Parts: sequence; C-alpha cells; structure tokens
Amino acid sequence: MPVTAINMPAGGSQVFSAANRGGSYLLRLIVLPYLYTSLLFYAIVQVQDSVLGRVYLMHQHIRLLGLGGALIASAVYVLQRNSVRIRRPALIALSLTYCVFVVVDFGLKLARGTIRPSAAIYGETYLYFFVFLIPLMLIMSDNDSSVGGTVIVERGVFRMLYVIAIPVFALGYAQVVLNSPILGLGDEAAGYVVEVPTRSDIGQVRAFSVFGAAFSYGHFITLVGTLAASRLLLRRRDPNRGVFAVILIAAAVASASTLTRTTYVEFLVSLGAVLIIPLLLRSGWSNRFLLSTSVGFAVLAYAAIVGFFLLTRLQSGGLLNLSTFQIRLVGIAAVVGRYIAGASSTTAVVFGQGYIQGDKFAELQGIHPLLFDSTYVDVLLFSGIVGLLLFILFFVALFHYTLDRFRQTGAYWWLALSGMYFSYPLVAAINIYASALYLITCMVIGHDVLARRRLISATPNVLPSTVREPPVTV
Repeated sequence: MPVTAINMPAGGSQVFSAANRGGSYLLRLIVLPYLYTSLLFYAIVQVQDSVLGRVYLMHQHIRLLGLGGALIASAVYVLQRNSVRIRRPALIALSLTYCVFVVVDFGLKLARGTIRPSAAIYGETYLYFFVFLIPLMLIMSDNDSSVGGTVIVERGVFRMLYVIAIPVFALGYAQVVLNSPILGLGDEAAGYVVEVPTRSDIGQVRAFSVFGAAFSYGHFITLVGTLAASRLLLRRRDPNRGVFAVILIAAAVASASTLTRTTYVEFLVSLGAVLIIPLLLRSGWSNRFLLSTSVGFAVLAYAAIVGFFLLTRLQSGGLLNLSTFQIRLVGIAAVVGRYIAGASSTTAVVFGQGYIQGDKFAELQGIHPLLFDSTYVDVLLFSGIVGLLLFILFFVALFHYTLDRFRQTGAYWWLALSGMYFSYPLVAAINIYASALYLITCMVIGHDVLARRRLISATPNVLPSTVREPPVTV
C-alpha cells in the first residue's frame, strides 16, 4: 500500500511514548466503538425490542453518557500531560466558545421556565452533543505523536466500516425487493418509531436498513460511497481498486434503494464534490472560494426546487412529485411566522424559543409536534440568532479544517469528508441534518490519528526529520 508522509519535527519519534500508545487504545477501544454505536444506534434499539420486548436504552441516554465521558476524558487528557499543543488556536477557541454558549443557553432555558428540563436536555444533546466531543478529538489530533500533517499508513483504515456496510446494505436491498420492512417499525409503547418507511405514492417500502429513517441511512451510505470514490480517484495503482469499485457500486445501489430524494441529493452532490475538489485545488482555488461555491450551489439549487414546485403546482408524479416539499414550506412559514416574526420578546428571537422538530421532543415538552424539515430553522427556533450564527461559523471552520487536512496529507478520507461538507449547506436546507456530519467528522479524525500512529510504530528507527513531503497529487 502506498505510504505518504510530510515533514515531522526532529524528536518526533521519541514522543511515541506509553502515553501515546494509551491514547491509541483509548481511541480504538472506547472512542471509535462509541461513535460506531451512535451511528448504528437503531440496530441496538431493534435488538432491545426483539429480545426484551421494549427499549430501555434510548439515544439520549447514550448521548448523555458520551457527553459525561467526553468532558471527563478532556480533563484527564489535559491534566496528564506536561503541555498541550494547540496547532489551530482559532478553531479550538471557536469550539470552546460554542461549548460555553451551549451551557449558558441551557441555563437560560431552565431559568425562563418555559422549557421542561427533560425537553431542554433532549434538545441540547440532539443538536449539540458533538460540539463537546470535537474539541477533544481536535486536541488529541494536535498532540498526536506523528505531529502535524503526516499522511498515513492506509492499511486497514475504515476496514470495520466496510465490513459493517455489507450486511447493512444487504438488509436494505431485501427490504425493497420484498417490499417489507423486515425489522420492527416500533410504536409509542415500544419507545421508538421508524420514520416514514413507505413511499405512499408508489406503495413501496423504503430501505432504511438498521436506521431510524431512510434519510439517516443515507448518511451512512454517503460516507461509504465517498470513501470508496475518493480512494479510487487518488490511488490509481491500488491493487484493491476492484474491491473499492464494488463498494462504490453497492453504495450507489443502496442510495437508490432508500427511495428518498434528499439522500439522492446528498449522495450525488457529495460524489460530485469528491471529483471536482482536487481539480479546483490544483487550479489554485482557496478554501474560501470552495466554501462560497458550496453555499452558492445550495442557494441556486434550493431556489430551483422552489421554482419547480411553483411551476408544476404538484402536477408532477413519482420523484418529481413535490407534495411533501409543500408541507415543509408551509411548516417553515408557520414556524417562522409564529415563533420568530411573532415572538413576544427580543430574547426569544436572540436566544430562541427552545423548541425543535420531532415527536420525542414534543412528547417531553407537551406540545403538538412541529414539522418543517430545515436544519437552519431548527437551530434558529431552538437557540435563536446567536445559536444559528455560531452553528454556521462552526460548520465553516470545520469545512476549512477538512480541506486543510486534505491539502496537507492527500489522504482519501479527508477528500471524502470534504465532499460531504460540500453537500451539507443544501442538504441541511431541505431536511434536518444536525449532528450526523459531526459524528462522521469525529470518526474520520479518530481513524486519521490511528493511521498516523501506525506510520510511527512501523518505522520507529527513522528520524522524522528525514521524512520528506512528496508532491500531493490533487
């Protein structure tokens, strides 16, 4: 397998200490399993329901456990080291500022007394859990023994994800072919519900596999597909190209099996970005231009969808039937009109009403469920203008980070993640896509750190200062 590396400061080989090996075990045995558990949580829900008859462990329990663990791990990680290296102070400062805002925002919601504590906890962890985990992942990456932008031994990276994808995709295919959910759909008594498993206009079950919705399944599919596409694009002499070609084809078929237009958009735009980002970087484009292109594309595409809807007036059928989009537009107008434009106080506009979309939140808060399917409206409604601005700034900073890491390393997983970030502004506008991207970001950072440590452990007698950076083929 090809190994690429860039300059590491002298003495770097000496810092691959027991503490760093301990950090590897922490990532391998605790952090990454937790992230995979979060990504595939509905599989755990299905097991509980089928074996125990009801669901005892809910996603908010997992998030709270992870939040406590992340905070404790951050403190331990910082205190056990003589010094903590911060290579991206602006990004870390923004992340920590965001964390402080979330804590203050939670206190304000409880102080106002308009939000029940259980609903506030659910809303904060639903939207912001990974805001607390990402600073820890970034600091662990900054203090990695390989230091800086070292590229990576690619052997085995994301192998577990590819292995998991095989049965997950197969179950999704079976759901469509048999036109049956196969797995339980849940109900209020069971404590969970699979969202809209059937396309009523064509009478066909959507593939949702082991996820709570076909759209959630789409994030997993897109991750697998972009990783395979990036590998094929960047590693043209890879002896395993045939394997990754099969993975890409399987992901494309899995995407089609969801019968979900938003997943089609996410998958196609992300793969398109994987193809064009290296070309644009080779042409000298800056991160700012790439981000602007992503936002501009999102605005134009969303405007085109609205324009098509207004022209057809629901007369189109099949995939072009936008009746559900009409429901979303009406929902957005109703929520913005009532809770933002018609807010009773400036505080509610600046810091939000504390509401989010979703049946579970509505149950905890004791209100009628809200429906509008827009991430930006969801964040604005919950945390106000301040929360939405921080949400956007955080996304921009992490998009810059993924592009920088791809420029530095040429690693295919950073290109795959950049493709998903490119599609995010559009996908977030047409559905609720709050934390899954940041979960995937944490997974990529974790695998990236482990892969860099493999390089150091594989060449312990090579002085890092003798390793030179080859041209990055982007």
